[in-house]
Amino acid sequence: MAAPPKGFDTYDLAWYRLLQALIEATPLVTLEEAMTDMHPLFLQHEVAKLLIPTKDACICAAQEFMKMAENELPSMEDGGKIRTIYGGTLKSWCAEFPPVAAVAVRPLFERDARMANGVASDDVMAVLKYHKLLIVSVQGLPKAYRYKGHAYRAVKWCFPTLELHSNVAFREHFRQGKKIAWYEPKSTSTSQEIAEDRIFCGHDGARTVFDVELIDAFHIEGFSELKNEKEVLVGMRSFFEVIASVPMMTICKESDSVNDVNSPKHHGAGPDIVILRQTDAGLRVSAEQVMEFEKRLDAQAKGIGDGAADYSFSISFSF
Repeated sequence: MAAPPKGFDTYDLAWYRLLQALIEATPLVTLEEAMTDMHPLFLQHEVAKLLIPTKDACICAAQEFMKMAENELPSMEDGGKIRTIYGGTLKSWCAEFPPVAAVAVRPLFERDARMANGVASDDVMAVLKYHKLLIVSVQGLPKAYRYKGHAYRAVKWCFPTLELHSNVAFREHFRQGKKIAWYEPKSTSTSQEIAEDRIFCGHDGARTVFDVELIDAFHIEGFSELKNEKEVLVGMRSFFEVIASVPMMTICKESDSVNDVNSPKHHGAGPDIVILRQTDAGLRVSAEQVMEFEKRLDAQAKGIGDGAADYSFSISFSF
């Protein structure tokens, strides 16, 4: 695995090493088990708690994603080469309802909450099985799903914060040559127009667009219900170098606006722009671990060993 870029602060170095060790030590499990571990976090999400309020509902949701994958893989490019569990995991990541990705990412995104005194939070521990399964799922995709090229990600935010934002502060925060990490997996789009759509950053309020040159990511639009989003998944703990930053936004510092990302008083010729180049492809799981996991899956499918779980729940994700 790649070494952390030079220039990381003490916290980032500690988190980098801890996350790497945790992913290595986390067992590979079924999607049902991975999502059941996340149940306490689903209950904290405004929408997810309504759709999957119980652990049985987590199991049911995972099985529904697996069924979707089983039905759709035969018609997808090289679908016969993709294991159902990997397809089901990617279906869960791309799902709008229930919002599995949003729930899985939050504990890794919140810098102040994910680790204390070198120990990962309970919320981080709850999502590790899901993220390890997601890593293996994209590793298991055929070559046709690998992506190298430009992608875009837009957010309703300005950096370093809305209160501190200025042309000078933004350029310093994303100074040329700075090394940064995306510790959680991130969805991007090959279309800048899609990235700037209203459901992502829109054309009003605070907003930033990341223009990213990717060296190793994954085309997963085939697993999405919204294929026009042209989704490309960037793996967790990917490293980047800042190539350039272009401030375009003016943030209104009046008290009624400065903390409101949607305030119409924030304006500019366009969103702030950050140009990044990926320098590392992110975390991977060893071939030995993947091979052992797939042997267990095959044994369970044949009714050997522990056997495959048999549940008979049904759920609808309409909302």
